[in-house]
Amino acid sequence: QAPPLTPDVTAPTVSISSPSAGTVSGTITFSASANDPSVVGQVQSGLKLVSLFVDGSLFATSTTSSVSKSLDTTTLTNASHSLTAQAQDNAGNNSTLATITITVNNQSATKFPRTITLTSLEGIATIPNNQSVIVNVVSPSSGSTLETQTLTPTASKYTVTFLTTDPQ
Repeated sequence: QAPPLTPDVTAPTVSISSPSAGTVSGTITFSASANDPSVVGQVQSGLKLVSLFVDGSLFATSTTSSVSKSLDTTTLTNASHSLTAQAQDNAGNNSTLATITITVNNQSATKFPRTITLTSLEGIATIPNNQSVIVNVVSPSSGSTLETQTLTPTASKYTVTFLTTDPQ
Protein backbone atom coordinates (compact mmCIF):
# COMPACT_ATOMS: atom_id res chain seq x y z
CA GLN A 1 0.00 0.00 0.00
CA ALA A 2 1.24 3.52 -0.87
CA PRO A 3 2.25 5.81 1.98
CA PRO A 4 -0.24 8.58 2.82
CA LEU A 5 0.18 11.88 1.00
CA THR A 6 1.74 14.78 2.88
CA PRO A 7 0.31 18.31 2.85
CA ASP A 8 1.11 20.65 -0.05
CA VAL A 9 4.20 22.63 0.95
CA THR A 10 5.34 23.48 -2.59
CA ALA A 11 4.79 27.06 -3.75
CA PRO A 12 3.08 27.70 -7.07
CA THR A 13 4.95 29.33 -9.93
CA VAL A 14 3.96 32.50 -11.79
CA SER A 15 5.26 34.34 -14.83
CA ILE A 16 4.36 37.59 -16.55
CA SER A 17 3.41 36.92 -20.16
CA SER A 18 2.72 40.51 -21.21
CA PRO A 19 4.09 43.13 -21.56
CA SER A 20 7.80 42.65 -22.00
CA ALA A 21 10.13 44.87 -20.01
CA GLY A 22 10.92 48.10 -21.83
CA THR A 23 9.32 51.31 -23.01
CA VAL A 24 5.53 51.44 -23.37
CA SER A 25 2.81 53.98 -24.12
CA GLY A 26 -0.96 54.09 -24.48
CA THR A 27 -2.97 51.05 -23.44
CA ILE A 28 -1.10 47.79 -22.90
CA THR A 29 -2.15 44.31 -21.79
CA PHE A 30 -0.80 43.19 -18.42
CA SER A 31 -1.14 39.42 -18.05
CA ALA A 32 0.36 36.52 -16.13
CA SER A 33 -0.12 32.79 -15.77
CA ALA A 34 0.48 30.48 -12.83
CA ASN A 35 0.81 26.79 -12.05
CA ASP A 36 0.56 24.73 -8.86
CA PRO A 37 3.09 21.95 -9.49
CA SER A 38 2.38 18.33 -8.69
CA VAL A 39 4.97 16.83 -6.32
CA VAL A 40 5.18 13.09 -5.73
CA GLY A 41 3.94 12.27 -2.24
CA GLN A 42 2.20 15.62 -1.70
CA VAL A 43 -1.43 16.60 -2.02
CA GLN A 44 -1.82 19.06 -4.91
CA SER A 45 -4.01 21.82 -3.48
CA GLY A 46 -4.57 23.83 -6.67
CA LEU A 47 -4.38 27.54 -7.33
CA LYS A 48 -6.38 29.92 -5.18
CA LEU A 49 -5.44 33.34 -6.59
CA VAL A 50 -3.25 35.03 -9.19
CA SER A 51 -2.66 38.75 -8.56
CA LEU A 52 -1.20 41.60 -10.60
CA PHE A 53 0.34 44.68 -9.02
CA VAL A 54 1.38 48.05 -10.47
CA ASP A 55 3.99 49.79 -8.34
CA GLY A 56 2.96 47.60 -5.39
CA SER A 57 -0.77 48.40 -5.63
CA LEU A 58 -3.21 45.62 -6.44
CA PHE A 59 -4.36 45.95 -10.08
CA ALA A 60 -6.20 42.72 -10.92
CA THR A 61 -6.87 39.21 -9.60
CA SER A 62 -8.16 35.90 -10.90
CA THR A 63 -9.10 32.61 -9.31
CA THR A 64 -8.07 30.77 -12.49
CA SER A 65 -4.55 30.00 -13.68
CA SER A 66 -4.26 33.23 -15.68
CA VAL A 67 -5.16 36.88 -15.35
CA SER A 68 -5.17 39.66 -17.92
CA LYS A 69 -6.27 43.29 -17.83
CA SER A 70 -5.75 46.39 -19.99
CA LEU A 71 -3.54 49.02 -18.39
CA ASP A 72 -3.94 52.61 -19.57
CA THR A 73 -0.41 53.94 -19.13
CA THR A 74 -1.63 57.53 -19.46
CA THR A 75 -2.79 57.12 -15.84
CA LEU A 76 0.88 56.64 -14.85
CA THR A 77 3.69 59.16 -14.88
CA ASN A 78 6.29 59.15 -17.64
CA ALA A 79 8.85 57.20 -15.61
CA SER A 80 9.85 53.65 -14.62
CA HIS A 81 7.14 51.48 -13.06
CA SER A 82 7.19 48.01 -11.54
CA LEU A 83 4.72 45.34 -12.73
CA THR A 84 4.52 42.32 -10.43
CA ALA A 85 2.61 39.04 -10.41
CA GLN A 86 2.13 36.58 -7.56
CA ALA A 87 0.23 33.33 -7.14
CA GLN A 88 -1.15 31.59 -4.06
CA ASP A 89 -2.34 28.00 -3.80
CA ASN A 90 -5.17 26.65 -1.65
CA ALA A 91 -2.66 25.45 0.98
CA GLY A 92 -1.53 29.07 1.51
CA ASN A 93 1.81 28.77 -0.27
CA ASN A 94 2.85 31.94 -2.11
CA SER A 95 4.95 32.02 -5.25
CA THR A 96 8.04 34.13 -5.52
CA LEU A 97 7.28 37.46 -7.18
CA ALA A 98 7.61 37.79 -10.94
CA THR A 99 8.56 41.40 -11.66
CA ILE A 100 9.36 43.45 -14.73
CA THR A 101 10.09 47.15 -15.14
CA ILE A 102 8.39 49.23 -17.79
CA THR A 103 9.24 52.79 -18.72
CA VAL A 104 6.17 54.82 -19.62
CA ASN A 105 6.73 57.35 -22.39
CA ASN A 106 3.44 58.94 -23.41
CA GLN A 107 3.57 62.01 -25.60
CA SER A 108 1.70 65.03 -24.29
CA ALA A 109 -1.18 66.21 -26.43
CA THR A 110 -0.48 69.45 -28.25
CA LYS A 111 -2.30 72.26 -26.52
CA PHE A 112 -3.82 74.95 -28.67
CA PRO A 113 -4.84 78.42 -27.57
CA ARG A 114 -8.53 78.96 -28.03
CA THR A 115 -10.17 82.02 -29.46
CA ILE A 116 -13.72 82.80 -28.46
CA THR A 117 -15.73 85.43 -30.29
CA LEU A 118 -18.93 86.88 -28.86
CA THR A 119 -21.41 87.14 -31.70
CA SER A 120 -24.53 88.28 -29.85
CA LEU A 121 -22.90 91.31 -28.17
CA GLU A 122 -21.56 93.21 -31.12
CA GLY A 123 -21.95 96.95 -30.43
CA ILE A 124 -22.83 96.46 -26.73
CA ALA A 125 -20.29 97.86 -24.24
CA THR A 126 -21.52 95.94 -21.15
CA ILE A 127 -23.50 92.77 -20.65
CA PRO A 128 -26.86 93.24 -18.90
CA ASN A 129 -27.49 90.97 -15.86
CA ASN A 130 -28.66 87.45 -16.76
CA GLN A 131 -28.11 88.12 -20.48
CA SER A 132 -27.53 85.00 -22.56
CA VAL A 133 -24.63 85.28 -24.98
CA ILE A 134 -23.66 83.29 -28.06
CA VAL A 135 -20.01 82.34 -28.44
CA ASN A 136 -18.13 80.77 -31.31
CA VAL A 137 -15.15 78.57 -30.49
CA VAL A 138 -12.66 79.22 -33.29
CA SER A 139 -9.85 76.94 -34.48
CA PRO A 140 -6.49 78.68 -33.94
CA SER A 141 -5.00 76.91 -36.93
CA SER A 142 -7.68 77.44 -39.57
CA GLY A 143 -9.77 80.27 -38.14
CA SER A 144 -12.93 78.25 -38.76
CA THR A 145 -15.73 77.99 -36.21
CA LEU A 146 -15.50 74.66 -34.38
CA GLU A 147 -18.77 75.07 -32.52
CA THR A 148 -21.29 77.65 -31.34
CA GLN A 149 -22.66 77.76 -27.79
CA THR A 150 -25.39 79.79 -26.13
CA LEU A 151 -24.31 80.64 -22.60
CA THR A 152 -26.43 81.71 -19.65
CA PRO A 153 -24.57 83.16 -16.64
CA THR A 154 -24.36 81.27 -13.35
CA ALA A 155 -23.43 83.53 -10.42
CA SER A 156 -22.59 86.26 -12.98
CA LYS A 157 -20.04 84.00 -14.73
CA TYR A 158 -20.14 82.45 -18.18
CA THR A 159 -18.62 79.02 -18.76
CA VAL A 160 -17.55 77.69 -22.15
CA THR A 161 -17.35 73.89 -22.44
CA PHE A 162 -14.88 72.66 -25.05
CA LEU A 163 -15.23 69.57 -27.19
CA THR A 164 -13.98 66.34 -25.63
CA THR A 165 -11.79 65.89 -28.72
CA ASP A 166 -10.14 69.28 -28.17
CA PRO A 167 -6.61 68.79 -26.70
CA GLN A 168 -6.59 70.16 -23.19
